[in-house]
Amino acid sequence: MLLQLQKTFLFIFILCCQQVVGQVKFTTTVSPNLIGKNDFAQLKLMVENGNDVQKINPPAFNDFEVQSGPNEETGMTSINGNVKKYYALNYIIKPKTNGTFTIAPTTALVDGVSYKSNAVVLKVSIKATVNNAINPSLISGLDLFEQQSKEPLFKDHILKKGENIVEKIKQNMFVKVDVTKTNCFIGEPIVVTYKLYTRLKSESNIVKNLSFNGFSVVDMEQPNVMSYTTEKVKGKEYNVYTIRKTQLYPLQAGIFVLEEAEVENVIHFIKEEYLKNNQHNFFDDFGQTPLPPEAVEDYKIVLKNNALNIIVKALPMDNMPNNFKGAVGNFSIDALVEKTTFTTEELGKLKILLSGEGNLQLVTAPEINWPKHIETFEPKLTEDLIKNVVPISGIKTIEYPFATDSIGTFKLDSISFSFFDVKSRKYKTIYTKPITVTVTKGTGKKQAINTLTTNKNENLLSAFFANRKVVIGTIAVLILIVLFFWLRKDERKTSTAITAKTNEAIERKVIEEKIKLANKDWLTQTKNCLLANDEANFYKILNTELIEFMLYKTGLDKMIFSKKNAINWLDENKISVQTVNQYQQLVNELETYLYNPFAEKKPMQDLYDKGREVVNNLSF
Repeated sequence: MLLQLQKTFLFIFILCCQQVVGQVKFTTTVSPNLIGKNDFAQLKLMVENGNDVQKINPPAFNDFEVQSGPNEETGMTSINGNVKKYYALNYIIKPKTNGTFTIAPTTALVDGVSYKSNAVVLKVSIKATVNNAINPSLISGLDLFEQQSKEPLFKDHILKKGENIVEKIKQNMFVKVDVTKTNCFIGEPIVVTYKLYTRLKSESNIVKNLSFNGFSVVDMEQPNVMSYTTEKVKGKEYNVYTIRKTQLYPLQAGIFVLEEAEVENVIHFIKEEYLKNNQHNFFDDFGQTPLPPEAVEDYKIVLKNNALNIIVKALPMDNMPNNFKGAVGNFSIDALVEKTTFTTEELGKLKILLSGEGNLQLVTAPEINWPKHIETFEPKLTEDLIKNVVPISGIKTIEYPFATDSIGTFKLDSISFSFFDVKSRKYKTIYTKPITVTVTKGTGKKQAINTLTTNKNENLLSAFFANRKVVIGTIAVLILIVLFFWLRKDERKTSTAITAKTNEAIERKVIEEKIKLANKDWLTQTKNCLLANDEANFYKILNTELIEFMLYKTGLDKMIFSKKNAINWLDENKISVQTVNQYQQLVNELETYLYNPFAEKKPMQDLYDKGREVVNNLSF
């Protein structure tokens, strides 16, 4: 009988939820919508509120080159009763030429129904734009040969007879990594800048994507072939191109070796004898007048920076507060409520504002000791962060809706937040002021639209609370009616026995399925690819099987599963930091190999062993 009651209640609950979830929506967006011809844009195809996204057809990219994608993105939000889930495909595209381009609508098959998206317009200027924030993680075709006409003109590209080309390159071109510090605490930012120094003319491409395992990465500057500086090294002037500039926030203690940036260069030398024999005024029109093949000698070489170690120290254990959750920097906290007086038919809102500078992108909400009889709902988090300063600064806002059936005065105790201040090398704990709210009895009538907010879905939720007694009463009556007929139908003992046996069989089957999953070899297909040396499918299948294992382990819905959600689940369930980092590093490596065709692949055996270790460590 209990099982039947649960099924009945679940059915009614699903019917109610279907009224809250919005309709299916399929849209195309492009950002930014104005770029330079050498810039990048992100095209997103998004399906909202679809239960089963069976297929999304990409648009025709006739006027663009796809630099990355399709990259999947999923998520779900439930804010003040407004439930919204989405599935999206992202593409990083680069225009082939300038002009105004219309990307035509495309179609998606969702829940067996075909949906059509909107068209988008992308304007491409001849000049580079200032605010193009899309970073495809590599420089494609950094043409220093072409750009040299705008730079200080060095003569090192002239090749004299008998000169050693390799030695000449070594003296006039190199890759270097600069860091603001080589010794820091967990959570303390380091600025890492990879640069290409050159006095030569070349076409250069980054052939290895930098993943920075063990760090939270915040890019500060994307590569720009139009921008360069000049620097003197040992009295010699070079043109300097920034390959990548980023903030790194260490996630664990240890000694980390910064990865080597690998830059492939096709260097163009001009033969000195050609200039002499032809009396060519090379310095007036170099890069504009075509030169015959016999005048040019090209040389291909891959340059790397020297290895650099970063020593990351663990945060001190002495005087570490119990509520410390890894915040490093200098912060302030404030808390306020939207209204201090409201009725039992209204929603209250508590806002926590965390501001300051430090590893804000990693900071989590503080714990709140809610008064008895207060019911809270899914919080809404918003960020306003400035990521091009060091450390990151800005504000995080966490908004908690809450409600109560009880009338009276409720006191919300002071909320504490602890962080480690690197400058003083001490832990600090800050507090909000206590908050008091008064709740009065409602009128019993359906609440009118809340004048303090225009959120339609919030009004719907408030209306639900205003009539919750009626709703609960109706559900109770429905349950009694269903129960009555169920009892009438199953009066005979034989039927009861059959039902009991059926339920027992179902439960036994569920237990058997759980045992089967617990003993399942989650990397079977990956192992088959490894044995068959099938590199083409190995990385994709390992990524898929790893996701299937994490879905089983975490119990997360497939629509909201992401690396971030999985890591949050592992942290909340007290999984060791070492295991969490193993999983995060493995996923980062797989994403690099899947989405960057230029990334140097690691041996498949090494990745398989890492995957096996992650699965074994989490199989408990």
